[in-house]
Amino acid sequence: MDTGMPTQIPVARCLQSQRMHAAMWPLVACQAPALPRYALVASTVALAHEHHSSIIKLVEAGNFGSAAALIRPLIETAITGAWALYCAPAEVIEGLFWNKQKMPKPNSMLTAIERRPELKEKLGLKKLMEGKGTLFHRFTHGDMDQLRRRFNAHGYTFSEQENLGTLYISDLMLLLSAT
Repeated sequence: MDTGMPTQIPVARCLQSQRMHAAMWPLVACQAPALPRYALVASTVALAHEHHSSIIKLVEAGNFGSAAALIRPLIETAITGAWALYCAPAEVIEGLFWNKQKMPKPNSMLTAIERRPELKEKLGLKKLMEGKGTLFHRFTHGDMDQLRRRFNAHGYTFSEQENLGTLYISDLMLLLSAT
């Protein structure tokens, strides 16, 4: 019986992503740091792990659109972690920690990261995001880029290459969140 479920599941790559996730889990499974900066960074690492795990499970289940929709929150979590660790002024961290200040927008954090030459070269986030920011936004919010892939003349249209890309990007962001 044809369930209409997509069949482009990169099973072997899902297993690799699961192994990476398991190997990095000890970085998360620890007591929360007492200092606000490190508590915020540890929280971003934990959230990145959760998103990463969810993306793998969604790809395995054939829910490729939902997996792709989680890429943006995962990237933004990694950006927040890098910014909090390397760029954020102590008074801003304190304000965030005590809920007296709002989180800066991801683009502002990304700009602060890119202003530091050692981070720009190491992380390369701006290059990753070039031309893709609106695509990630549209996938996250169910825009037509997401909707038109549901049903058309060719059926469900997430290619295996795109599904592999989803896993590769999620693995990269998991690694970035832990650096």
